[in-house]
Amino acid sequence: MASIGEVYGNDFQQKAVYDKAVYVAKLYASNIAHKQFTFRNEGESMWNGNNMKPEILDALAQQVAMNNPKFRLKHICKTSNDINMFPYLINGAVEYFVIIDMSGDKTQLYSIYITPNRMEAF
Repeated sequence: MASIGEVYGNDFQQKAVYDKAVYVAKLYASNIAHKQFTFRNEGESMWNGNNMKPEILDALAQQVAMNNPKFRLKHICKTSNDINMFPYLINGAVEYFVIIDMSGDKTQLYSIYITPNRMEAF
């Protein structure tokens, strides 16, 4: 009997985890693009410890722009001074973002955070 590595390739497990993470990022991006900032979903595959994987951060920003060309998603690094714009900080696995909405007459900014299990606006 053949092993999984022989049938699907040696990096099958890594590809499967990455594909799941990208799929979850697309779900989050779809909600962001439709201004539905409260969302709960199991997103452990997007995380590496307390930080979102860098390739998932990029995929999330690209998917938001693709879903709504008038939206931009800007990641706020937890170690930068920009983090001070948020009213409170969460201990543990979390990433902070600012959404720039250029769809109306005036540009609007939304502040959100994403944890492995949910997304909420401030």
